[in-house]
Formats: sequence, C-alpha cells, structure tokens
Amino acid sequence: MISDASFQMWKNFFDELIPTPHERRRQDRKNLGRRLRLIATDLELSGQSDEARVIMLAATELIGDE
Repeated sequence: MISDASFQMWKNFFDELIPTPHERRRQDRKNLGRRLRLIATDLELSGQSDEARVIMLAATELIGDE
C-alpha cells in the first residue's frame, strides 16, 4: 500500500508534467501559428505574396510573443 505522503508527492510530480487545458490550448495555438507561417513562406516563394501576407498576419496573432 502506498502512503498518503508518497501518493501526494507522485501526484504533484505528474501534475507538473501534464499541461493544464489552458496551457494545452496555448501550445496548440502556437503550433498552428508555426504551421501557418510555413504555409505563408511557401506561398511567398511561389509568388502569391498577398495571400502569404494575410496568412502571416494570422500566424503572428496565434503565436504572440514567442
């Protein structure tokens, strides 16, 4: 049987490893922003600079202060 103190220690340890829903949403937004940035770069290189600019603005908003 695991003691209460040991259980609490391991619970705190795993709680620190698992992101909260708020942190998870922030990570998801940043990942989406990074993918959009790559798409915008591809569009820019293919000569579609207007579309790239709009997508880059969206990516910047999603990523925020990185």
